[in-house]
Amino acid sequence: MNYNVVMPIIYADVYLARINIGYIFEYLMPRKIVIIGEKRLEKYFELDNIEFINEDIVCNGMTLNKIRNLVENKTHNPQRAGWYFQQFLKMSYANICNEEYYLVWDADTIPLRQITFFNGKKPYLDLKKEYNRNYFITLEKLLALKKEIKKSFVCEHMIINKYIMLELIDEIEARHKVNYYEAIIDCIDEDAVNQSGFSEFETYGTFVLKKHKEAYALRNNKKSLRHGKRYLLTPSAESLEWASRSYWIISFEKSDTISPWAKTIAKNDLIKKIPLKIVVFIERVAKFMHVSDMD
Repeated sequence: MNYNVVMPIIYADVYLARINIGYIFEYLMPRKIVIIGEKRLEKYFELDNIEFINEDIVCNGMTLNKIRNLVENKTHNPQRAGWYFQQFLKMSYANICNEEYYLVWDADTIPLRQITFFNGKKPYLDLKKEYNRNYFITLEKLLALKKEIKKSFVCEHMIINKYIMLELIDEIEARHKVNYYEAIIDCIDEDAVNQSGFSEFETYGTFVLKKHKEAYALRNNKKSLRHGKRYLLTPSAESLEWASRSYWIISFEKSDTISPWAKTIAKNDLIKKIPLKIVVFIERVAKFMHVSDMD
């Protein structure tokens, strides 16, 4: 099944995104990778099978400044505007996608093994354990939809059917009589705007189950390590090969705290004879025991 991988990025993502490109082509096998970002970032991605799209032309009239103004008008604090803008870019790509499907993939998340996204001709919706009440407060105000399943659609990726996404956008705009992104920000509770007040993945997944349940198959997400930076500091070919023995996917989030063990891991090759998942487990147990001793 042909699809593009779509990665909205900011300047801080460039280093990881460039490392990620080879792994994405090897393990996700897209037709091409589409990078969406501000115009000045294009020079970093003049590579084969990479398409760069200026973020200002993905959706007519939608820019980061526009989203910043909408958020600031609601809360007088635009700190989360970029976070919402990235979500809206993922949704709006449906307007310009030439294939039926596109795979949204986070720039800071590296695939470590081959992953398929279709069961025959039916795509997968991957599930994880997460719950954020604010997402569903917004969703109910936005589309009168409630949470459909116990698990969450919030992963580091999602395979999106462009026709379903366009239907979702059209329904939001028909209900609220404004651009969909304006409606979303308007529906977020004021005290949740500068936390995490909306999820494009929870919204799309819930919409699919309500309106197009037979269009997707559900599966548990491949085993992933969300806090790769905590243990590996930065990705290298050697450290990623080690991680691949334990995990399918690894993320390097900017907000990660660094494990006290990280420098020892980096310098000691003997540790790498132990599966990374065991190292992670031991550290978590040790941390729990330390907290318990202090109680």
